[in-house]
Amino acid sequence: MKSILEKLLSTSTVFRNVVGLLSDESTMIWFYKFIFVATITALVFNAVVIAVLLAVVAIAVLYLGKSLVIVKAKTRAIVLENDNRTTESFREGPHIINPFSDSIMPYDNTGRTSDVSSSFICKDDLSVTLNAAYQWRPDLSIIDTKEVGGVYIKVIKFPENSEKVAIDQVNFWLKSIMGRITSQLSRTELNSKKREIERLLDCSARLKKPPHKDPLMICKPCDGDSAGVSDQKKKAEAEIKAKGWENGVKKISERLEFYGDFSDLIDELLIKEHEKYDEHSIIEEMYGIDIEKFELFDPIFTEETKKAIAAAKEAEARLQISKTITDKANERVAASGGKISFQSALDSIEVELQLPGVSRVSHNHRVEGTAPEKLIILGSEGGK
Repeated sequence: MKSILEKLLSTSTVFRNVVGLLSDESTMIWFYKFIFVATITALVFNAVVIAVLLAVVAIAVLYLGKSLVIVKAKTRAIVLENDNRTTESFREGPHIINPFSDSIMPYDNTGRTSDVSSSFICKDDLSVTLNAAYQWRPDLSIIDTKEVGGVYIKVIKFPENSEKVAIDQVNFWLKSIMGRITSQLSRTELNSKKREIERLLDCSARLKKPPHKDPLMICKPCDGDSAGVSDQKKKAEAEIKAKGWENGVKKISERLEFYGDFSDLIDELLIKEHEKYDEHSIIEEMYGIDIEKFELFDPIFTEETKKAIAAAKEAEARLQISKTITDKANERVAASGGKISFQSALDSIEVELQLPGVSRVSHNHRVEGTAPEKLIILGSEGGK
Protein backbone atom coordinates (compact mmCIF):
# COMPACT_ATOMS: atom_id res chain seq x y z
CA MET A 1 0.00 0.00 0.00
CA LYS A 2 2.83 2.32 0.87
CA SER A 3 4.56 1.72 -2.43
CA ILE A 4 1.33 2.48 -4.28
CA LEU A 5 0.87 5.75 -2.37
CA GLU A 6 4.42 6.77 -3.04
CA LYS A 7 3.96 6.02 -6.70
CA LEU A 8 0.85 8.20 -6.81
CA LEU A 9 2.65 11.04 -5.07
CA SER A 10 5.48 10.82 -7.51
CA THR A 11 3.27 10.74 -10.59
CA SER A 12 0.38 13.06 -9.65
CA THR A 13 1.09 16.62 -8.61
CA VAL A 14 -2.68 17.31 -8.15
CA PHE A 15 -3.19 14.40 -5.89
CA ARG A 16 -0.15 15.43 -3.89
CA ASN A 17 -1.43 18.95 -3.50
CA VAL A 18 -4.86 17.75 -2.33
CA VAL A 19 -3.29 15.48 0.25
CA GLY A 20 -1.19 18.34 1.42
CA LEU A 21 -4.13 20.61 1.87
CA LEU A 22 -6.07 17.98 3.82
CA SER A 23 -3.08 17.52 6.07
CA ASP A 24 -3.04 21.25 6.81
CA GLU A 25 -4.91 22.05 10.04
CA SER A 26 -6.20 25.53 9.09
CA THR A 27 -7.54 24.23 5.84
CA MET A 28 -9.51 21.51 7.58
CA ILE A 29 -11.03 23.98 10.01
CA TRP A 30 -12.28 26.10 7.12
CA PHE A 31 -13.70 23.04 5.40
CA TYR A 32 -15.56 21.97 8.51
CA LYS A 33 -17.05 25.45 8.87
CA PHE A 34 -18.17 25.36 5.27
CA ILE A 35 -19.86 22.00 5.73
CA PHE A 36 -21.63 23.25 8.87
CA VAL A 37 -22.88 26.47 7.25
CA ALA A 38 -23.99 24.63 4.15
CA THR A 39 -25.85 22.07 6.25
CA ILE A 40 -27.62 24.75 8.33
CA THR A 41 -28.46 26.76 5.20
CA ALA A 42 -29.88 23.70 3.50
CA LEU A 43 -31.99 22.88 6.54
CA VAL A 44 -33.30 26.44 6.82
CA PHE A 45 -33.92 26.68 3.10
CA ASN A 46 -35.83 23.40 3.05
CA ALA A 47 -37.91 24.50 6.05
CA VAL A 48 -38.93 27.69 4.25
CA VAL A 49 -39.77 25.75 1.11
CA ILE A 50 -41.76 23.25 3.10
CA ALA A 51 -43.54 26.02 5.01
CA VAL A 52 -44.38 27.80 1.74
CA LEU A 53 -45.61 24.59 0.21
CA LEU A 54 -47.74 23.85 3.26
CA ALA A 55 -49.18 27.36 3.14
CA VAL A 56 -50.00 27.00 -0.54
CA VAL A 57 -51.64 23.64 0.08
CA ALA A 58 -53.60 25.06 3.02
CA ILE A 59 -54.83 28.01 0.94
CA ALA A 60 -55.72 25.70 -1.94
CA VAL A 61 -57.64 23.38 0.37
CA LEU A 62 -59.40 26.34 1.98
CA TYR A 63 -60.23 27.83 -1.43
CA LEU A 64 -61.51 24.55 -2.77
CA GLY A 65 -63.46 23.96 0.42
CA LYS A 66 -65.21 27.30 -0.01
CA SER A 67 -65.48 26.93 -3.78
CA LEU A 68 -66.89 23.43 -3.85
CA VAL A 69 -70.65 23.29 -3.35
CA ILE A 70 -72.79 20.18 -3.56
CA VAL A 71 -76.42 20.41 -4.66
CA LYS A 72 -78.40 17.62 -3.04
CA ALA A 73 -80.67 15.19 -4.85
CA LYS A 74 -84.09 16.52 -5.92
CA THR A 75 -82.71 20.00 -5.40
CA ARG A 76 -81.54 22.83 -7.64
CA ALA A 77 -79.63 25.95 -6.71
CA ILE A 78 -79.63 29.52 -7.96
CA VAL A 79 -76.18 31.14 -8.11
CA LEU A 80 -76.01 34.42 -6.20
CA GLU A 81 -73.41 37.08 -6.96
CA ASN A 82 -72.99 39.52 -4.09
CA ASP A 83 -76.31 38.18 -2.74
CA ASN A 84 -78.15 38.99 -6.00
CA ARG A 85 -79.76 36.30 -8.15
CA THR A 86 -78.09 35.63 -11.50
CA THR A 87 -79.22 33.72 -14.59
CA GLU A 88 -77.07 30.73 -13.63
CA SER A 89 -78.36 27.68 -11.77
CA PHE A 90 -76.97 24.31 -10.74
CA ARG A 91 -78.49 20.87 -10.96
CA GLU A 92 -77.81 18.24 -8.31
CA GLY A 93 -74.16 17.28 -7.85
CA PRO A 94 -70.81 19.04 -7.13
CA HIS A 95 -70.06 22.49 -8.56
CA ILE A 96 -67.32 25.15 -8.27
CA ILE A 97 -68.07 28.80 -7.46
CA ASN A 98 -66.05 31.91 -6.68
CA PRO A 99 -66.05 31.90 -2.87
CA PHE A 100 -65.22 35.60 -2.61
CA SER A 101 -68.38 36.84 -4.37
CA ASP A 102 -70.66 33.91 -5.13
CA SER A 103 -72.97 31.74 -3.09
CA ILE A 104 -75.93 29.50 -3.86
CA MET A 105 -79.59 29.49 -2.91
CA PRO A 106 -80.84 25.87 -2.96
CA TYR A 107 -84.52 25.03 -3.24
CA ASP A 108 -86.66 21.93 -3.48
CA ASN A 109 -87.12 21.01 -7.14
CA THR A 110 -89.84 18.42 -6.61
CA GLY A 111 -93.36 19.16 -7.79
CA ARG A 112 -95.74 20.86 -5.40
CA THR A 113 -99.50 20.90 -5.14
CA SER A 114 -101.19 24.10 -4.01
CA ASP A 115 -104.85 24.54 -3.16
CA VAL A 116 -107.07 27.49 -3.96
CA SER A 117 -110.52 27.97 -2.46
CA SER A 118 -112.97 30.84 -2.27
CA SER A 119 -116.69 31.59 -1.99
CA PHE A 120 -118.55 33.43 -4.72
CA ILE A 121 -122.08 34.52 -5.58
CA CYS A 122 -123.44 32.83 -8.68
CA LYS A 123 -125.98 34.17 -11.15
CA ASP A 124 -128.84 32.89 -8.96
CA ASP A 125 -127.64 35.06 -6.05
CA LEU A 126 -126.63 31.90 -4.21
CA SER A 127 -123.36 31.44 -2.33
CA VAL A 128 -121.07 28.74 -3.72
CA THR A 129 -117.56 27.63 -2.77
CA LEU A 130 -115.16 26.55 -5.49
CA ASN A 131 -112.15 24.43 -4.59
CA ALA A 132 -109.29 23.70 -6.96
CA ALA A 133 -105.73 22.40 -6.91
CA TYR A 134 -102.79 22.84 -9.25
CA GLN A 135 -99.45 21.10 -9.61
CA TRP A 136 -96.39 23.28 -10.20
CA ARG A 137 -92.64 23.56 -9.83
CA PRO A 138 -90.10 26.43 -10.08
CA ASP A 139 -88.97 27.19 -13.64
CA LEU A 140 -85.44 28.61 -13.79
CA SER A 141 -85.66 29.25 -17.52
CA ILE A 142 -87.83 32.31 -16.85
CA ILE A 143 -85.52 35.34 -16.73
CA ASP A 144 -86.37 38.79 -15.43
CA THR A 145 -84.60 42.19 -15.50
CA LYS A 146 -83.86 43.77 -12.14
CA GLU A 147 -82.27 47.07 -11.12
CA VAL A 148 -79.33 46.69 -8.74
CA GLY A 149 -77.43 49.82 -7.74
CA GLY A 150 -78.67 51.75 -10.73
CA VAL A 151 -77.66 48.96 -13.11
CA TYR A 152 -80.12 46.61 -14.78
CA ILE A 153 -79.13 42.96 -14.64
CA LYS A 154 -80.80 39.75 -15.77
CA VAL A 155 -81.84 37.39 -12.99
CA ILE A 156 -83.83 34.20 -12.55
CA LYS A 157 -87.40 35.21 -11.76
CA PHE A 158 -88.12 32.62 -9.07
CA PRO A 159 -88.41 33.41 -6.23
CA GLU A 160 -88.61 37.18 -6.49
CA ASN A 161 -89.72 37.59 -2.90
CA SER A 162 -90.53 34.20 -1.41
CA GLU A 163 -92.30 31.05 -2.48
CA LYS A 164 -95.27 31.81 -0.25
CA VAL A 165 -95.70 35.30 -1.69
CA ALA A 166 -95.54 33.91 -5.23
CA ILE A 167 -98.20 31.26 -4.58
CA ASP A 168 -100.44 33.74 -2.76
CA GLN A 169 -100.34 35.95 -5.85
CA VAL A 170 -101.07 33.01 -8.17
CA ASN A 171 -104.05 32.06 -6.00
CA PHE A 172 -105.34 35.62 -6.10
CA TRP A 173 -105.11 35.61 -9.91
CA LEU A 174 -106.96 32.29 -10.15
CA LYS A 175 -109.68 33.45 -7.73
CA SER A 176 -110.31 36.55 -9.83
CA ILE A 177 -110.95 34.40 -12.92
CA MET A 178 -113.07 31.91 -10.98
CA GLY A 179 -115.12 34.78 -9.57
CA ARG A 180 -115.83 36.28 -13.00
CA ILE A 181 -116.95 32.90 -14.33
CA THR A 182 -119.13 32.09 -11.32
CA SER A 183 -120.96 35.43 -11.40
CA GLN A 184 -122.22 34.69 -14.92
CA LEU A 185 -123.38 31.11 -14.35
CA SER A 186 -126.35 29.60 -12.55
CA ARG A 187 -126.02 26.86 -9.95
CA THR A 188 -127.06 24.22 -12.50
CA GLU A 189 -124.49 25.48 -15.01
CA LEU A 190 -121.74 25.36 -12.38
CA ASN A 191 -122.47 21.66 -11.95
CA SER A 192 -123.17 20.69 -15.54
CA LYS A 193 -120.26 22.67 -17.05
CA LYS A 194 -117.61 21.89 -14.44
CA ARG A 195 -115.32 20.19 -16.95
CA GLU A 196 -115.53 23.13 -19.37
CA ILE A 197 -114.76 25.58 -16.55
CA GLU A 198 -111.79 23.44 -15.50
CA ARG A 199 -110.47 23.30 -19.07
CA LEU A 200 -110.77 27.09 -19.44
CA LEU A 201 -108.85 27.69 -16.20
CA ASP A 202 -106.26 25.05 -17.08
CA CYS A 203 -105.54 26.69 -20.44
CA SER A 204 -105.42 30.18 -18.92
CA ALA A 205 -102.93 29.06 -16.28
CA ARG A 206 -100.61 27.06 -18.54
CA LEU A 207 -100.69 28.33 -22.12
CA LYS A 208 -99.02 31.42 -23.53
CA LYS A 209 -102.24 32.16 -25.40
CA PRO A 210 -105.44 30.40 -24.25
CA PRO A 211 -107.29 28.97 -27.28
CA HIS A 212 -110.43 31.03 -26.65
CA LYS A 213 -108.37 34.11 -27.60
CA ASP A 214 -107.29 32.50 -30.88
CA PRO A 215 -109.68 29.59 -31.56
CA LEU A 216 -108.17 28.71 -34.92
CA MET A 217 -104.91 27.71 -33.19
CA ILE A 218 -106.46 24.34 -32.34
CA CYS A 219 -106.98 23.72 -36.07
CA LYS A 220 -103.36 24.15 -37.15
CA PRO A 221 -101.95 20.96 -38.69
CA CYS A 222 -99.13 19.25 -36.82
CA ASP A 223 -96.55 16.68 -37.85
CA GLY A 224 -97.88 13.22 -37.22
CA ASP A 225 -101.58 14.10 -37.46
CA SER A 226 -103.61 11.13 -38.58
CA ALA A 227 -106.19 11.42 -41.33
CA GLY A 228 -108.92 11.38 -38.70
CA VAL A 229 -107.34 14.23 -36.73
CA SER A 230 -106.81 16.28 -39.89
CA ASP A 231 -110.49 15.89 -40.81
CA GLN A 232 -111.46 16.80 -37.24
CA LYS A 233 -109.40 20.00 -37.42
CA LYS A 234 -110.90 20.99 -40.76
CA LYS A 235 -114.40 20.45 -39.42
CA ALA A 236 -113.56 22.45 -36.28
CA GLU A 237 -112.24 25.32 -38.39
CA ALA A 238 -115.48 25.45 -40.40
CA GLU A 239 -117.60 25.43 -37.21
CA ILE A 240 -115.52 28.15 -35.55
CA LYS A 241 -115.85 30.41 -38.58
CA ALA A 242 -119.57 29.68 -38.84
CA LYS A 243 -120.05 30.87 -35.25
CA GLY A 244 -117.92 33.97 -35.80
CA TRP A 245 -115.28 32.93 -33.26
CA GLU A 246 -112.20 33.13 -35.47
CA ASN A 247 -111.06 36.38 -33.78
CA GLY A 248 -111.76 35.20 -30.24
CA VAL A 249 -114.62 34.10 -28.01
CA LYS A 250 -115.77 36.98 -25.81
CA LYS A 251 -118.70 35.83 -23.66
CA ILE A 252 -118.18 33.40 -20.79
CA SER A 253 -121.14 31.26 -21.89
CA GLU A 254 -119.73 30.99 -25.42
CA ARG A 255 -116.24 30.25 -24.11
CA LEU A 256 -117.60 27.31 -22.14
CA GLU A 257 -119.43 26.15 -25.27
CA PHE A 258 -116.14 26.41 -27.18
CA TYR A 259 -114.23 24.41 -24.55
CA GLY A 260 -116.95 21.77 -24.59
CA ASP A 261 -117.41 21.44 -28.35
CA PHE A 262 -113.70 21.15 -29.14
CA SER A 263 -112.52 19.41 -25.96
CA ASP A 264 -110.44 16.75 -27.76
CA LEU A 265 -108.36 19.25 -29.74
CA ILE A 266 -107.92 21.50 -26.69
CA ASP A 267 -106.83 18.58 -24.49
CA GLU A 268 -104.27 17.65 -27.14
CA LEU A 269 -102.96 21.20 -26.94
CA LEU A 270 -102.53 20.86 -23.17
CA ILE A 271 -100.69 17.55 -23.54
CA LYS A 272 -98.18 19.12 -25.95
CA GLU A 273 -97.69 22.09 -23.60
CA HIS A 274 -95.03 20.11 -21.70
CA GLU A 275 -92.89 19.99 -24.84
CA LYS A 276 -92.79 23.79 -25.20
CA TYR A 277 -90.25 24.73 -22.55
CA ASP A 278 -89.80 28.26 -23.88
CA GLU A 279 -93.50 29.17 -23.76
CA HIS A 280 -95.18 30.27 -20.55
CA SER A 281 -98.52 31.70 -19.53
CA ILE A 282 -98.84 35.21 -18.14
CA ILE A 283 -99.04 33.97 -14.56
CA GLU A 284 -96.05 31.64 -15.03
CA GLU A 285 -93.89 34.45 -16.37
CA MET A 286 -94.94 36.76 -13.56
CA TYR A 287 -93.80 34.41 -10.80
CA GLY A 288 -91.25 32.11 -12.43
CA ILE A 289 -93.13 28.83 -12.11
CA ASP A 290 -94.37 26.07 -14.38
CA ILE A 291 -97.97 24.99 -13.76
CA GLU A 292 -98.29 21.38 -14.86
CA LYS A 293 -101.95 20.63 -14.18
CA PHE A 294 -105.08 22.36 -12.90
CA GLU A 295 -108.04 20.52 -11.37
CA LEU A 296 -111.42 21.92 -10.34
CA PHE A 297 -113.60 20.08 -7.80
CA ASP A 298 -117.38 19.97 -7.53
CA PRO A 299 -118.93 23.23 -6.30
CA ILE A 300 -120.00 23.28 -2.66
CA PHE A 301 -123.12 25.08 -1.55
CA THR A 302 -123.88 26.24 2.01
CA GLU A 303 -126.73 24.70 3.99
CA GLU A 304 -128.86 27.80 3.38
CA THR A 305 -128.10 27.55 -0.32
CA LYS A 306 -128.93 23.84 -0.35
CA LYS A 307 -132.29 24.57 1.29
CA ALA A 308 -132.96 27.28 -1.26
CA ILE A 309 -132.04 24.90 -4.07
CA ALA A 310 -134.28 22.16 -2.65
CA ALA A 311 -137.17 24.62 -2.32
CA ALA A 312 -136.63 25.82 -5.87
CA LYS A 313 -136.59 22.25 -7.18
CA GLU A 314 -139.76 21.42 -5.27
CA ALA A 315 -141.52 24.53 -6.57
CA GLU A 316 -140.38 23.70 -10.09
CA ALA A 317 -141.69 20.15 -9.78
CA ARG A 318 -145.01 21.35 -8.39
CA LEU A 319 -145.32 23.87 -11.18
CA GLN A 320 -144.67 21.17 -13.75
CA ILE A 321 -147.28 18.85 -12.17
CA SER A 322 -149.81 21.66 -12.04
CA LYS A 323 -149.22 22.50 -15.68
CA THR A 324 -149.52 18.86 -16.72
CA ILE A 325 -152.78 18.40 -14.79
CA THR A 326 -154.19 21.56 -16.35
CA ASP A 327 -153.22 20.40 -19.83
CA LYS A 328 -154.88 17.02 -19.21
CA ALA A 329 -158.04 18.70 -17.93
CA ASN A 330 -158.23 20.88 -21.04
CA GLU A 331 -157.80 17.79 -23.21
CA ARG A 332 -160.74 16.09 -21.48
CA VAL A 333 -162.94 19.14 -21.84
CA ALA A 334 -162.13 19.28 -25.54
CA ALA A 335 -162.66 15.51 -25.96
CA SER A 336 -166.13 15.74 -24.35
CA GLY A 337 -167.19 18.43 -26.76
CA GLY A 338 -167.83 20.82 -23.91
CA LYS A 339 -170.15 18.44 -22.05
CA ILE A 340 -167.99 18.51 -18.92
CA SER A 341 -166.61 21.58 -17.26
CA PHE A 342 -162.95 22.31 -16.64
CA GLN A 343 -163.40 21.91 -12.90
CA SER A 344 -165.09 18.53 -13.35
CA ALA A 345 -162.18 17.38 -15.45
CA LEU A 346 -159.79 18.50 -12.71
CA ASP A 347 -161.79 16.69 -10.05
CA SER A 348 -161.83 13.47 -12.05
CA ILE A 349 -158.07 13.57 -12.55
CA GLU A 350 -157.64 14.21 -8.84
CA VAL A 351 -159.69 11.16 -7.93
CA GLU A 352 -157.96 8.92 -10.45
CA LEU A 353 -154.47 9.89 -9.29
CA GLN A 354 -155.46 10.05 -5.62
CA LEU A 355 -154.14 13.56 -5.15
CA PRO A 356 -156.30 14.95 -2.33
CA GLY A 357 -153.97 17.92 -1.95
CA VAL A 358 -154.76 19.09 -5.47
CA SER A 359 -158.42 19.75 -4.79
CA ARG A 360 -158.25 23.20 -6.32
CA VAL A 361 -155.80 23.71 -9.16
CA SER A 362 -156.25 27.17 -10.53
CA HIS A 363 -155.44 28.49 -13.97
CA ASN A 364 -152.16 30.05 -12.86
CA HIS A 365 -150.78 26.49 -12.57
CA ARG A 366 -150.08 26.57 -8.85
CA VAL A 367 -150.60 23.46 -6.79
CA GLU A 368 -150.12 22.61 -3.13
CA GLY A 369 -149.33 19.37 -1.37
CA THR A 370 -148.40 17.42 -4.50
CA ALA A 371 -145.60 14.86 -4.61
CA PRO A 372 -143.25 15.32 -7.60
CA GLU A 373 -143.28 11.59 -8.38
CA LYS A 374 -146.99 11.84 -9.32
CA LEU A 375 -145.80 13.60 -12.45
CA ILE A 376 -144.48 10.31 -13.76
CA ILE A 377 -147.88 8.64 -13.30
CA LEU A 378 -149.63 11.56 -14.91
CA GLY A 379 -147.19 11.78 -17.78
CA SER A 380 -147.78 8.12 -18.64
CA GLU A 381 -151.56 8.60 -18.77
CA GLY A 382 -152.89 8.54 -22.30
CA GLY A 383 -155.99 10.02 -23.85
CA LYS A 384 -158.32 10.25 -20.87
